Amino acid sequence: MPTNLGHEAITAKLGHADPSMYLGHEQIYPNTTTVTSFAFADTSTVSNAGATRVLNIGGDIGSTFNLTGANGAGSLGAQSLSSASQAFNISIGSNNSYGAAGRSPSVTISPTGNTTLAGGVPTSRTLTQAAGPAVQTVYINAGLTAAVLVNNTTTVNGQLRWAQGAKFRITLAISASNFPWAALSSSSSFTLYHDSFGGSGSGTVTLSNFSQPFTSTNNNNDKYWRPYPTSPSGNIPTGNYQYDMEITNNINPTYVRFSAYAIPSAGYQFSGLGAGVLSHFAGYQSYYP
Repeated sequence: MPTNLGHEAITAKLGHADPSMYLGHEQIYPNTTTVTSFAFADTSTVSNAGATRVLNIGGDIGSTFNLTGANGAGSLGAQSLSSASQAFNISIGSNNSYGAAGRSPSVTISPTGNTTLAGGVPTSRTLTQAAGPAVQTVYINAGLTAAVLVNNTTTVNGQLRWAQGAKFRITLAISASNFPWAALSSSSSFTLYHDSFGGSGSGTVTLSNFSQPFTSTNNNNDKYWRPYPTSPSGNIPTGNYQYDMEITNNINPTYVRFSAYAIPSAGYQFSGLGAGVLSHFAGYQSYYP
């Protein structure tokens, strides 16, 4: 009478065929397993928004391996085949930052344990992913001047300085612009700036008589004027942007300085500067008594 281990008889062949043995319900696998195929189902370019791509792997059941992603492809770590052909979902991250170069997401397969790769099966598979949106170059062509309206001066330790009550009219004349209002990093990123130097303490000023080629909210304090349309559309317009500034305390600066700057959002840049970098597009103008 035959003796069985489990529910089925042990079948063994002596000769050219390997024995197939079952102990109870568990199959005894051969000592070595082989991965015979490793490829993405879809090799078209991945959009810069990212995607999930199916990676098909075939081979002996029980094959073990690690899947490691790079350049935007996700890693799945330790895996094994539970069927002769199996699909694995690989997440490809977004690449949609402004100015981001195209990249090559890849997945590397590294057999573990007694698993090997069949001849001709590559160790990695690579996709291409689209570049991020282009950065647009903008410009504001302008000149900045200041006229002295009230020439109040004083002498401190033999040095001529501006005195309380000195008053200036600052004019920013924009002759050309392709800079959209929507390209500003914020509503306060188009600024006419003023400061004083060489005085004793902190200066205070009063701003008045604002004029610009649109209806403005006229956000201002003792350091800046930020003209911004109540209904912004199109580009920052050409024309004169003008205001008066009066020194209202006795700081007695040796000179005052004026400038204008704009800060673009991440999708825009001034020529020669990086995306989102502030530009003093009209330079600096300093005025001595």
